Amino acid sequence: MAKLSEKSNWGGQEITYTWIPTTDLYSFKPASQVYGICLDADGNILVIKDKRWQIPGGTPEISETPEQTLKRELIEEAQVEIDELIPLGVQEVNYPNNPNKNQGDLFYQYRYITFVKKISPIQLDPATGRQYERKFVSFDEIDKYVSWGAVGREMFKDARIVSESLKSNFRK
Repeated sequence: MAKLSEKSNWGGQEITYTWIPTTDLYSFKPASQVYGICLDADGNILVIKDKRWQIPGGTPEISETPEQTLKRELIEEAQVEIDELIPLGVQEVNYPNNPNKNQGDLFYQYRYITFVKKISPIQLDPATGRQYERKFVSFDEIDKYVSWGAVGREMFKDARIVSESLKSNFRK
């Protein structure tokens, strides 16, 4: 598990993304988003699709903890309930001249790994009014669905290592 950075161009601006594996997420503030690598009993990753495939998560609401954010987003977007949240790391986003002044030029996105406890029928997301497609994909094929570059590949590599060490926690 190693720290890794890469630069990207977004809307004509250079942004630096850095993956920082850590269990001490709260040392990194402000947190603008929270995402979960949610595993089924076979160790496959939950992905959802609106316009493109991604792992579920979103933006914290006022006075909401990151854990509460992720649990809410998982119910709203994917209709799944989860077990314990295990901190995996943070993605640091260095975005000079970010047009979103609420985020600022340097912010963090928290990443957790967790296990799906219950899957309910697909419904509309109450926040967006949209219905997301969902499925589980293997670690070997995750980059075909969630293409987040070298930083994303490193994050999923770390998640695989953690999931292997926690296999006994998978619910059958």
